Amino acid sequence: MDEFLPFGRTEVTEEEICRFVDIESAIELAEQGGVPSPKERIGRFVSEIPSLLVWLRDNGRDYPWRHTTDPWRVYASEIMLQRTRGDAVEKVGSVVSLDGAAATALLP
Repeated sequence: MDEFLPFGRTEVTEEEICRFVDIESAIELAEQGGVPSPKERIGRFVSEIPSLLVWLRDNGRDYPWRHTTDPWRVYASEIMLQRTRGDAVEKVGSVVSLDGAAATALLP
């Protein structure tokens, strides 16, 4: 098992997720933020993650970064998708290609 979150995988168990998530800290932060029933809500969310990943596999768009375990590709695509069309981000695969991409190809 990798020591990182299971990027690119849709077959993930609740137990695997629990190894990567600091649930106690999440509960504490939720309590500080005034979230009602934080322990139950976080527990319910964590237990649903495997189902959400299966749904994503079956229904999500087929972008290249969903088939990688390279944290850089996942991180770069997430940052770019905050301001860029998905089809433009799909074309950018590395720092080198990002550096050489025309701004008009990346911006809406």
